[in-house]
Amino acid sequence: MDIATFVGIVGVAIAVLAWLKPKSPILTTPKTPVNSVHVDILTHVKETKILRVGYCHYPPFCYSTVDDVEKHDGLYINLLRAFCQTQGIEAQFEQIRFSSSIDYLLADKADILLSIFQTPKRSRSVDFTAFLHTVSVSGIVRKTENRITSQSDLLQYPLTFVVCRGEIGHELLETSIKISPSKVTVIDTSNIADIVAFVAAKKADIAIADSLSCQHALDARGAEGPLLKPVLRRRPLYLCQNGIMLPLNQEKLSDWLDKGLKSQLKLPEFQIMENDLLEKYNGIISKI
Repeated sequence: MDIATFVGIVGVAIAVLAWLKPKSPILTTPKTPVNSVHVDILTHVKETKILRVGYCHYPPFCYSTVDDVEKHDGLYINLLRAFCQTQGIEAQFEQIRFSSSIDYLLADKADILLSIFQTPKRSRSVDFTAFLHTVSVSGIVRKTENRITSQSDLLQYPLTFVVCRGEIGHELLETSIKISPSKVTVIDTSNIADIVAFVAAKKADIAIADSLSCQHALDARGAEGPLLKPVLRRRPLYLCQNGIMLPLNQEKLSDWLDKGLKSQLKLPEFQIMENDLLEKYNGIISKI
């Protein structure tokens, strides 16, 4: 064997041995979301003095106005802001889309979401607290429709339905009332006006949603409003508990928010706001 061949064989052997040598693992520290079940969110909030709050546009509870700067307003926003101020904490508000609300919370983009209905389906992945009011669930039909006065009529007559995907109307028809899917059109929107327009265009007989959103949609149609009417207001399909959504296993945060907001609501200035709200939306919003 000549020297060149020998050197080549030795080089290959060294390379193989180096390849077989166990590699030292690269140590990394996994990022733990603030709202992980292993993290106490309330402790984190009190340490940072910041509570991150997401909310969906839902007047009179939560909404934003834009003049020179965006202003977050509504009964629940003002309640939470006032309570946080008593605790030396800054509530940072951000308006989000309802369709992405649960994903937004679970992705640790907010500590809590304000003014969200508790439903059995949602409660599988998140928790709720601080229930102050209920909102009824009803429907909107064309003015000429006179068959619907109760839930039993929804099953008795050959009606067609339209709902917003993931909203309370969708969940009720699917899991509680059990309307055949062939009779239900599900639209990918969180805007109730879209399903109301579907009824107005005679593409469905009835739109099912929470009564407050139904009323807003009717009001927004202006002159076209008289062509449509609400149904099931006196005998609603369901009463939604409206509260705060938070991650699972956050009992300390839940108790803190529940006691704080209920105590704040007893103050005279908020009693006035609440009484005005209950009077304006009588039969739609009720006090718990």
